[in-house]
Amino acid sequence: MNPKKLKQLKKRVKKQAGAPYIQQLMKYRDLFKDDPQILVLINNVLESDRLLAAGLAPQQLPVLEIPDDFQDHLFERINQQYAMGDPAGDAAWNQLSAALPKVDQLLRNFRDYIEDQYGMWAYISAPFLKDLADFTGSDPVDFLVDLFVFKWIGRPFTQLLQILFPVSHICFSRLVVWRR
Repeated sequence: MNPKKLKQLKKRVKKQAGAPYIQQLMKYRDLFKDDPQILVLINNVLESDRLLAAGLAPQQLPVLEIPDDFQDHLFERINQQYAMGDPAGDAAWNQLSAALPKVDQLLRNFRDYIEDQYGMWAYISAPFLKDLADFTGSDPVDFLVDLFVFKWIGRPFTQLLQILFPVSHICFSRLVVWRR
């Protein structure tokens, strides 16, 4: 079998195997509702997905990794909440510590999700687009990009009152911006 077709087939099977990405994150958001470090990361991902689904430029994201010392904080919080030897505390610890690797994997796979869901190969945030618009000023701008990139840069850029002229050429592989 063609390696490219095999890779596509594996991706399709991988997508069908589990619950949808956003539903899993919502489940873990409810599970970690008392832990602001994790809650902030999950809420940032969910908000970015909401903005992308609405066709808007998403916000800048923090590093989507669970902090190394989070398990220590989790242990302290559970010890403060439950008495030593309490089975409810042990059950809470087991449930949350077992979920940590899954949440970490989901957060790290956000880029794969936006690639599969929206066809974005790069995360282009609103602050980056604002800086790019400030750099170009109010002059009309030529963008030499492929059409997928133009979809995610063009609309937010025109919302910043910029005039864009998309130019596509197959031999260019990076974004080139110049003033007329």
